[in-house]
Amino acid sequence: MGDEVIVSWKTGNGFRRERALDCFFDIEQAIAKKENIYLGKYGIVPSFKAGLHIGTAMIGEIGVIKKDIAFSGDVLNTTSRIQARCNEFGVDLLVSEELVTELDLSKEEYALQKIGTVNLRGRAKAVTLFSISRGVGCSYDFQDALITKPFWSFA
Repeated sequence: MGDEVIVSWKTGNGFRRERALDCFFDIEQAIAKKENIYLGKYGIVPSFKAGLHIGTAMIGEIGVIKKDIAFSGDVLNTTSRIQARCNEFGVDLLVSEELVTELDLSKEEYALQKIGTVNLRGRAKAVTLFSISRGVGCSYDFQDALITKPFWSFA
């Protein structure tokens, strides 16, 4: 149980060099590098699961005194439901077929495994899910991350 983070990109930026995927793996790698620090200070190493999906969202700023950025749209609900299935399939990352078909996964560093087609709560149409893993030694510079799509949710 814990917090949730939403990361998003404009479609072109998220696809370029598979930044949406690399972001997940680089966070995972950064946590692994500090494993001993986390264990020594807290007695536990943080972990997270993520769901990736593509779609359109409305983004706006709400509030007067305390302002927040709000995201709204089916893509957020679907992404959250995808992420919630990670434990069921024993994986840390699940990606929708809709996003997989948009990515260039020809690089040897990615391993794609079809999980299957599942029904997600709140969606009439079933979604086909994939697990993606990345080899050691790959990295991505977070400086180019921007807001809009694809979306992913991780907790």
